[in-house]
Amino acid sequence: SVRNAMQGLAGTLTAILFSSILYAFPDPFHGGDVAGDGFTPVPPNCDTSTKEHMYEWQCFASSNLVAGSLQHDSNWYATNLVAFGFFGVFSAIVLSLNVVLPFKMFSLLGGINFMLNFANPGVETAKYMDLTLTSNMGVLVVLQVAGSLVAILCVLLPPRTSSNKAKILASRVTLGTVEVLAELATYYCGDAKTLRINIFNSSLGRMQKDLDEEVEKLDQSWWEYFDWGSNGIIRYLMLHHLDLIKDLDRRIAIMQDAIRAETFDQEHKEAMSGVKSHVAKVVSATGNLLLSCTAAASDGVFDDAEQRRLKTRQEDANTALDELARMWKKSRSTKGRTALSRALRTESFFLLELSTVTQQVIDYSKQVIDDDVRPKPANIAIKHLMKTIDWEKLKDPEFRNFVGRTWISLAIGWWWAVLAYRYDGTIIINIVFMMSMIPGNVLMMNLQKLQALVLGALAGVTVYRAFNSCAFMIKMLKLLCLFFYVLGTMFIARYSPEFATVGLLLAVTGSSKLLAPCEEDPLTYGQVANTQAAEFKGLKKFAFSIMVVTIVDMIMKPEAVGKQVQDHLITALDRAFTNLTNCLEMKVPEREESDTDTDPWKQSQKDTDEVIAALDKVEQLIGAADSEPRFDKCRFKKTMVVELVSQIRTLQFHVMCMVRRSEWPQTGEGGIVKMLSEMGSFKNVKEDLTDTIKATKDLTTKVVRYDGFVPMEEDELGPVINRGDLGRLTGVDELMKEFQTKRKELFKDKESTLDEDIVSRVCVVAEMMERIKMDLRGLLQISVANL
Repeated sequence: SVRNAMQGLAGTLTAILFSSILYAFPDPFHGGDVAGDGFTPVPPNCDTSTKEHMYEWQCFASSNLVAGSLQHDSNWYATNLVAFGFFGVFSAIVLSLNVVLPFKMFSLLGGINFMLNFANPGVETAKYMDLTLTSNMGVLVVLQVAGSLVAILCVLLPPRTSSNKAKILASRVTLGTVEVLAELATYYCGDAKTLRINIFNSSLGRMQKDLDEEVEKLDQSWWEYFDWGSNGIIRYLMLHHLDLIKDLDRRIAIMQDAIRAETFDQEHKEAMSGVKSHVAKVVSATGNLLLSCTAAASDGVFDDAEQRRLKTRQEDANTALDELARMWKKSRSTKGRTALSRALRTESFFLLELSTVTQQVIDYSKQVIDDDVRPKPANIAIKHLMKTIDWEKLKDPEFRNFVGRTWISLAIGWWWAVLAYRYDGTIIINIVFMMSMIPGNVLMMNLQKLQALVLGALAGVTVYRAFNSCAFMIKMLKLLCLFFYVLGTMFIARYSPEFATVGLLLAVTGSSKLLAPCEEDPLTYGQVANTQAAEFKGLKKFAFSIMVVTIVDMIMKPEAVGKQVQDHLITALDRAFTNLTNCLEMKVPEREESDTDTDPWKQSQKDTDEVIAALDKVEQLIGAADSEPRFDKCRFKKTMVVELVSQIRTLQFHVMCMVRRSEWPQTGEGGIVKMLSEMGSFKNVKEDLTDTIKATKDLTTKVVRYDGFVPMEEDELGPVINRGDLGRLTGVDELMKEFQTKRKELFKDKESTLDEDIVSRVCVVAEMMERIKMDLRGLLQISVANL
């Protein structure tokens, strides 16, 4: 509510600023001259109620646009061209800004109000922009401020701000993360495999929903304090905390996969028994530090006592990590155990990931503790404001497509309002409400809006006619109906994102009908007919708006929605395979001492973000693709796409984990993969993965692209469907034995954390290679099942 209120105010002020420049033009431009020899908006002898001139555009055209009776003078042309020129520039600038969609809507609606009236010769604009409470500008500002204040006061009594909600969500996901981590550690150090491991799936699912909501709340909270003062520090740290929790949850999900594959044999029990207590200490120290950091970041207070407490818990976490590393190195080398054996690789992977989770929390705590690292409030606010104009955003083809098709729709709506509806801005206003960032998706969205408009108008008019009397009790009943009507429609809007727009339109259209003035006398049939005619005209204009937006969208959308889904899905698949191939080919750049741009950790995060972004686009378009007409293609394979999105996401997480463990921290001899490549048996492992990658890419791409009505021929699938070795990675055990034989010096006890331990990282790389092979098998299974 606060965000929408502030966006409304900021958008209105932006429109006033631009419109003030337009209204600074000389008076002859302002709606024609006073003498009346300009354009006549309602031509004489033109009765729109007669059958002869049943439609407004016929009356308008017959009286004003037909040759020989043209009543436009030079002022009319100049006024309309100047007004449209200003509106065109204004709308292009607003649409190009890197701001949220509601801000653009408020700005455009304000600009339409001022600029369309400037062009209208039937509106007197001499004092339109005066700084008075009675001028049009003053009235608009007062109404916007009043509405914004009411919205803000409603959420402040009691306080229900986005900032507070974000803090609550941060605390909840932090506590949930700590609890899941503790449960996983306890389970993995146990004696048997139970169904309890599946309980963690639901916990991770709930945390993911909370994380998504926290992202939204943190974005909204900027509008509450604009990042000034300590609020800027709090929001900055909360954003970093959000990134941290997201990464931790990804790691926990990967750890859960490892735990699910554990057999809990005797060797596992004996190996983990020696470090069980130390694992508990690490989890406890990590949880205490993370919870303390979250509390400190949430209140924005960093006094000496709090910093001492955080430093103490930071030291506890470091001590616990050192003890765990020392005891695990000792445990894995006793009783003739082989550190790289298949029986202990999963244990090494689990403990290394646990150590990394703790190290990430320690690194985050340094931002909270260190005054030099902690951001300065003013810098945060300025940086956020500077992002309003983002040149990189303008290079995005999809964003440029949004700007272009929306601008063209607005331009058509402008001239339709001028030439066909005598400056009635209903059509262009509807077009503003129909803006969509997703090309090819506007038709279904706008049909839902039309449905909501019809139902809202019907409900509002019906209830109003039942309570249109001016009697006191009737007025009270009408207000009571209004309260419950808005309550019900807002419940629909908030119940599901799918019906958010529908619920809001039901509330707006129905409430406006209920708020109409009461009538002393009952409505006559003629008045009822006029009301119905007005409603029909409103629906007709809305339908025209849908037609404009849909035609422009169909012409300017890059491709059919189903084709866009295919492109984004294959893009994600190609990027994931490219990241994997680069790691196997040792093309991941090694980080220089002073060069953070080549940091494999950050680069792997960037690569993962690109894959996830492509998958997110797929998920956004699935609904539209499933409902678009496909006359020459088979039905959209929604189930296959959903399964592939999940499998590709898991594949990329495993690739990211392998890249990070291979390349960072530096080994002094290049990455772990480079060290393994010096072994003779690495060739078999690499060939198996490379061949499977190529076969998976070819087959999955063919299946995703295939839109035929009959199943694909088996000849098109390739020889991969006859392979019987897809369930295991060839030569990985031999590679580990060879590595341990030739690099014995690496297995001597050294003072280092597990994160720096090369042997532990070799275990993770081997584990991830096997899991990636299983991921490739999963992609093939999904593809073959959806021919």
